Amino acid sequence: MRFSHAIAATRSGSEWGHFDLKPQLTPSQMLVGILKKQPGPSLGEIADGTGLTGSDAAAIVGRLCDADIIVAGRVENRFNLSASEKARYERALKGEI
Repeated sequence: MRFSHAIAATRSGSEWGHFDLKPQLTPSQMLVGILKKQPGPSLGEIADGTGLTGSDAAAIVGRLCDADIIVAGRVENRFNLSASEKARYERALKGEI
């Protein structure tokens, strides 16, 4: 899965004008989104899904592990959301946050 850098759309005349849509997610947020949709990716799959280099993905994964947002799985280099992050996500889906 790749994320585009920007999408530009135009319409002629004064009807719509010109606007740019740019991604609002940080690489960390994209990574967490990937883990919500596809639990257990490897570091390489995370890098491919976010468009980051392997070293950049490793640095972000390290920070998210330190913050207890994601955890390393039993199989080396496979990652999942932490129990606390899963609980927060479920509360958000229910509108409790």
